[in-house]
Amino acid sequence: MVLTIKNKSYVCHLRDVEVFKELPLANVRKIWRLMFDEAWINQQVITDIRDWLSYEPEITGAFLYSKEAGVSKAATIAETSQKAAAVFSSVISKKILSETEKTAKHKLRAAEAEYKSAKRVHEKVLKLRDIFNLMATKYQI
Repeated sequence: MVLTIKNKSYVCHLRDVEVFKELPLANVRKIWRLMFDEAWINQQVITDIRDWLSYEPEITGAFLYSKEAGVSKAATIAETSQKAAAVFSSVISKKILSETEKTAKHKLRAAEAEYKSAKRVHEKVLKLRDIFNLMATKYQI
């Protein structure tokens, strides 16, 4: 769904509302300020953004929760691998143990990076919602 924001001679075409998660907050504020200045022209866009901001925090929150579960699972696997290395170190070669530990640690770091990324996106969506509500109140919409 393409969003078209109009203000006098300025026209902004956005591919969809998801683009707001990628833009810097300063740019989002500028675009929304232009949108709210001509609210009667941009009423459909305002409604679309308001609808998106009503359900998007729940979606990103659920995604964040799933990534958090992935981190805890990866941590458990890394811990189990370290315990196995301690118990079976005399039976299994050191090379196999070190490879197993490296793999477990790598998966843990990857899961932690995914969690941090999901957390950033969730926090940004919450900020976007707050900014939008503040601007809507300011412009009495």
